[in-house]
Amino acid sequence: MANYPKLIRIHTYGSKTIFPRKTWVWCRFGDSAFRKRAEDVKPGERVLERGTKIHLSLQDIKKALLEEEVTYRTAHHQLYIQTPNGEKTKLQVFLENVAQDNSSAQMTRKERVEEIQKRLNDVSKQFGKRFGQDSKLLFRSESAIGDWLSGETVLPRDFRVLRILRKLGPTHFDSLFGKPSELKEKSNPDPVQHPLKWAHDHWSNVHATLMRWAEGNKLDPKENEKEFELPEDAESEGKRKKTSSGMDAARNVVYERLIKNIVEIIDTEHKFTRVKAVEFLKPQEEREHTAKREVESLPRGVVAAKNQPLDELDVPETQARAIYREHLGMLDIITKFLNKERIPGADNVETPQGGWGEPVGDLLRIIEEGKHTSHDHISLPIFINGKPQIIKLTYEYGQELAQKLRQKIESGKIDEENGVSKGTFRKIYDRAKECGRADPVYELIGEHNRSAAFIGRTNATATKQGRKDEVKRINDLAEQIQDYDVIPGSFASPVNFGVKTKTSLDAYMERNTKIMRSYGLRLWGFEPPHSHAEMTQYLENTGLSQDDIRKVIHIFGHENFVE
Repeated sequence: MANYPKLIRIHTYGSKTIFPRKTWVWCRFGDSAFRKRAEDVKPGERVLERGTKIHLSLQDIKKALLEEEVTYRTAHHQLYIQTPNGEKTKLQVFLENVAQDNSSAQMTRKERVEEIQKRLNDVSKQFGKRFGQDSKLLFRSESAIGDWLSGETVLPRDFRVLRILRKLGPTHFDSLFGKPSELKEKSNPDPVQHPLKWAHDHWSNVHATLMRWAEGNKLDPKENEKEFELPEDAESEGKRKKTSSGMDAARNVVYERLIKNIVEIIDTEHKFTRVKAVEFLKPQEEREHTAKREVESLPRGVVAAKNQPLDELDVPETQARAIYREHLGMLDIITKFLNKERIPGADNVETPQGGWGEPVGDLLRIIEEGKHTSHDHISLPIFINGKPQIIKLTYEYGQELAQKLRQKIESGKIDEENGVSKGTFRKIYDRAKECGRADPVYELIGEHNRSAAFIGRTNATATKQGRKDEVKRINDLAEQIQDYDVIPGSFASPVNFGVKTKTSLDAYMERNTKIMRSYGLRLWGFEPPHSHAEMTQYLENTGLSQDDIRKVIHIFGHENFVE
């Protein structure tokens, strides 16, 4: 363990700060903050820092907007699609398919452009008279088509051109862009009836606003990657809810809807700033880090929690354990909602223990977060009669299933099937994601419990030293988890394990704890199941009505409240 990294660098939009890896820092959660070890901080979180200036690029702002702003994200998903080779515009995917369909060999970029231009010109002639104009007006140059293929141009502004493109491959086109009736020109398109036009207009308008704002805040106009400094007039206003003085309308929109997703001003010195990257220092860097001073007391950058009490900033504190338990509760409710779903193509597989909710929920999260382990397939673990099995799906098929589920969620059909108001599932799902982004222990517990189960299965055959090293690793994970006052074992749905009474719950916990500790897992134990009061409070945090809370509690199952 001598070479184990001791120092960690937290890189925000305002600073780069080096800490001992176990240092506690403040992370934002809603209107409160909570303590988190520096080693557990994740990109995208906002940490408390002091005395910094915020430098941003347009790409930084777009990324934050995509992660945090629901309307923008909805528009983005109408225009872009995840592929095994990363995110591409739907137009890119369609045109690559069109060009390749007409060649048995791999085509160069120039050949793809020429093929698409040729086919587009042939088809556009048929449309010239219909549009009452010379068909040459619908001609597109090689450079314009090249921009389509590179993704530089997301969609042609003239949707008549898009309808012409449909003729190149109607079936594939409709699977990507929707019905032809949805592609009509509309001055104020409806997001339900004309989702693609609405998405393109909204997405384009936001970017135009960004550009207008950015032009007034350039740091160096010569730089290719333009950076901008957060305007002083916005920064000096501290906690205000709206900005008005000194900012034109475009800058106001950018600050309120975009910048505040990256930085939140607390006072003239302190702000919660989004993390760009977290990295352990390499041995050479640690040796070169010559400062013998107390690195936790630097005057600028991310603040160590011990050096800045929250009450001095008028920011309430939340406990990490509360975030974890709410996250776990929301995930379990999501599982119950999705239990009626299936994974087509897995019909030869029996219904998993507890229903299909868990693998379906896993699939949705994998696709949305891009956390698949292979470009070729997605693996979903399930349990049949207590035995683990794996369902493997191609990435494309998994993406197709996830897209259908997203449409079901956005349309409210999933709410209708479960007897709750439209938008109920979306609110619960969004709250689960908000908790998940902050939760410092959920992934640690997953790794801990998977490893502990493996120790149990291989106890008789593992080498003595190998088993000793693995037990130590699991106990180290348990210590890391218990730093947050969380017990490593989780127990969200007792009924799934045949536990229905307080007596059987205590017996189950005691029996399993003894077994795991006999393997050397000295910190093994169980978090108690959620109470009715806890789950009610979590659902109130989503903004649901009392009537819908009552219905969701029923879906979760009163039998899981072993109190």
